[in-house]
Amino acid sequence: ENATASCDTCAKPSVYFILLDEYFGSKGLKEYFNYDNSCFENKLKQNGFTIITNTKSNYHYTVFSMASILSMDYIKDMGEQTVYNQYGYYKATLGIRQNEVCKIFEKQGYDIVNYSDFDMEGHPAGQGYHLLPSGQALISNRTMYYQVKKNLPYFLARYAKFTGMANELAERYIEINEQRLNKTLEEAKPNTQKPSFTYLHLNMPHVPYAYDSSGNKVLAKWFGNLTLKQKDEMYLQYLIYTNKKIAGFIDSLQTKTDHKAIIILLSDHGYREALNKTLALAHENFFAVYEPQSKGAFQKDSITSVNTFRILLNDLFKENLPLVKDSLVLK
Repeated sequence: ENATASCDTCAKPSVYFILLDEYFGSKGLKEYFNYDNSCFENKLKQNGFTIITNTKSNYHYTVFSMASILSMDYIKDMGEQTVYNQYGYYKATLGIRQNEVCKIFEKQGYDIVNYSDFDMEGHPAGQGYHLLPSGQALISNRTMYYQVKKNLPYFLARYAKFTGMANELAERYIEINEQRLNKTLEEAKPNTQKPSFTYLHLNMPHVPYAYDSSGNKVLAKWFGNLTLKQKDEMYLQYLIYTNKKIAGFIDSLQTKTDHKAIIILLSDHGYREALNKTLALAHENFFAVYEPQSKGAFQKDSITSVNTFRILLNDLFKENLPLVKDSLVLK
């Protein structure tokens, strides 16, 4: 689907797409942890957000989920949903690089701000640390040997007891998240001139589980052979911390934009360890939207992530994008 002509009569507010990596949706939190996330949801509602309660991610792996969200479609003939599927991974990163969402926003006169780990045409990854190869690197690294060699520090830190390396990597993750949050706020402003589309990807509450719910650093505990019970506890603690961090960030962002910007708060998938219980449970993601001039576009019974921008772009620019069928890619 190609971007249509610019809509000269449409209001063009800035749009902030905030991606919380591996954030479990409220249904998943309740089922898996018996945790009630209504405090965070109520805070967002007080800020004018709509919470989409029946939401699911189409994929349970970040790169595939982001490709489908930004391409507004499923990845055709990708094979198994794993990073070790080099062909599927390449198709996903290519889909992100050439995504339709940014093309449409650019056609409508928007600046594109990319604070993610993924390169996009004309907008390289910003404030990021590439854990996985993409673009030309992936094309040239045809064998698993090169992938493992390139990413060995990450795998060593994640799965072996190299304390110094693990702590260094974890500190880098924290630094990247903070940089991205701060840069987004620094550049946020009321829509007085050219609008922008900002993709802000936060590795929260994804590993490393940097903080407990009170904001104490717990870096030394995140690596090595954790039991599932330990992972569950650290994940939930970090999610509660993330709630507090994001609530404060949303307050600041809305203030700096005079409450005129659209904000999409979405997770790419749910808690990955929930795959051990049922595949579908790991697709329970989080989805909230702030639209200052709400027309009720997101007031739907259920939405999966692939339709996020089809709904928004139809609402904003009168794009006639049909919704695709909601389904989960479990394999």
